[in-house]
Amino acid sequence: MAKFESSGSEIEAVFTDGTKVEIENGRYERKNAAGRTVEERRATQADIDQLMALR
Repeated sequence: MAKFESSGSEIEAVFTDGTKVEIENGRYERKNAAGRTVEERRATQADIDQLMALR
């Protein structure tokens, strides 16, 4: 992982391959290295736990 940020209800992880995962306002969003949204949906507790385990 290249970068991890957590502030309030927002969690963001950027990986060395350029992909990005973000949870903000209860929404999960995953983007590819080109910045295109690959997946967008309501965030689950499992999503939050998985990202928080990366820090």
